[in-house]
Amino acid sequence: MIKEPATRLAVLMAREGNIGAVPRALNQKALDGGLDIVDASVEALTTFILFGGAYYDKSVEAAYDPMPWALRGEVGKKVRMAMNKALDRDKINEAIFDGQGSKQWVATLHPSFDGYFPAWDAKWEELYGYDPERAKELLTEAGFPNGFEVREKLFTLSSVPEQPDFMEAAAGMREAIGLNPKLEEVEFSRWREKYRGLETQCCVYPFRGPAAPIATRVHFYFSPERFFRDAVTDTITANKNKALGTTDSAEAAKLWKAVADELYVEVHTMPLFTQPVQAIIDPEIIADYVFLGPPGGSYNNFENIKGVRK
Repeated sequence: MIKEPATRLAVLMAREGNIGAVPRALNQKALDGGLDIVDASVEALTTFILFGGAYYDKSVEAAYDPMPWALRGEVGKKVRMAMNKALDRDKINEAIFDGQGSKQWVATLHPSFDGYFPAWDAKWEELYGYDPERAKELLTEAGFPNGFEVREKLFTLSSVPEQPDFMEAAAGMREAIGLNPKLEEVEFSRWREKYRGLETQCCVYPFRGPAAPIATRVHFYFSPERFFRDAVTDTITANKNKALGTTDSAEAAKLWKAVADELYVEVHTMPLFTQPVQAIIDPEIIADYVFLGPPGGSYNNFENIKGVRK
């Protein structure tokens, strides 16, 4: 969890650590330094940016002054669209992820009960596609012609060491459409206290997780009992409860699709990429390391590590 990527790489190249993660853009330097790269072979990891504290529960909405992205109706949606359309995902992918991010961004945070919905493709450019001029228009239409302050939290998580890098890039892109980003570095343990304590309405922040079924995603992010404190609506909650309460798999799939469609069409997140999980290893110590992909982005299957026999 060393914050600086170059320091993490230096630790590995100095043979003071055996397994670690560095930004994918530094992979070649790791290889040049005699290290090896192993991955989970499947695109098991999703990366995204959360609209922190997007309350849609009337009982708590009056308890704080909501951020513009949390406002109800078309105003909030236009703000969320503008913040998405400010993101040049191709540039982030090439410059920060070494081009390894999957371009099926629409499935990043909302994998459905039955899989990816191709029908979403037709609305991608309108809702999420990079268009800074349209983003400025949306802010004006939403009543924010002069923008507003966006507090952004920066921290590193295992398997996505690029999180601070893509948040800094996103901040610059948001500034280009008239917003006022404020970057705040924070230790992840301290921010975890905030989102577990349901105190994230101040900010947008990065995260990563497994490409899990939508039931898991909704439980984590979009339910009243959620602990990442993203948007909750009456219709999401009703459809979720019905889906969990039926024994008819076809009916459950229909209800989960309604949830996924609402999340996607109402632009409730800032999806980025799906990608394979990678680890940098010291081949002088580790002969082989096979892992199946991280549940949540953490390395696992350490029992599969085979050491070099001396």
